[in-house]
Amino acid sequence: MGLALSSCTVPASGLPTFELNENEMEMGIGIHGEPCRERKLLLSADEITELLASSIIEDPAYTRTIRVWDGEQWREVELTDRPFQRDVRVLAFVNGMGGTPLSELYIVFRKLCDLCEVKGMHIVRSLVGNFVTSIEHPELFMVQLHAILRASQGRNVGILLPMVSSSDEIREARGYLTRAQRELKNENVPFDDGVKLGIMVEVPAAAFIAERL
Repeated sequence: MGLALSSCTVPASGLPTFELNENEMEMGIGIHGEPCRERKLLLSADEITELLASSIIEDPAYTRTIRVWDGEQWREVELTDRPFQRDVRVLAFVNGMGGTPLSELYIVFRKLCDLCEVKGMHIVRSLVGNFVTSIEHPELFMVQLHAILRASQGRNVGILLPMVSSSDEIREARGYLTRAQRELKNENVPFDDGVKLGIMVEVPAAAFIAERL
């Protein structure tokens, strides 16, 4: 469950997705700029954590039908996600989406641990940090590029950029990649100079300008 205190800027528009007053927050936002489930007045960190966690922990059973291939034909299979029960083992994932300091994420994690303990849920692993981001954060992109390049030595590694809608975004990404390569060379870190850069065609604009991309 995502929460925003301010809007991200989607590259396709170059503008904030929405506007929030200083005393407002949006619950249920998506990392690509999808609208929220609900807009509320700003609450304390503990109250926000309880709202977000409760919406997941207390979510009722959800049944859906999917199609699976059994090797010979497609079959419809009904799947049901059951509500959380006591004594269940869980992974606690507190993601900053790129805009929340780590110290504040641990305030959320502390409250989440308390809530899980009350519900009889056992946290067996935790992830606290900026793992899935939704705002312009070049320094995070550079960290990712450094890691990819370091892992590329002797391997077939490529980079795919999501949500691309203009050739300018490709040029900007190439600039960051060139910078990362230069920095690693200055540090005498081995990597593959031939790492390819590509895109995932996810928005209509990318299809219309595919020849230029």
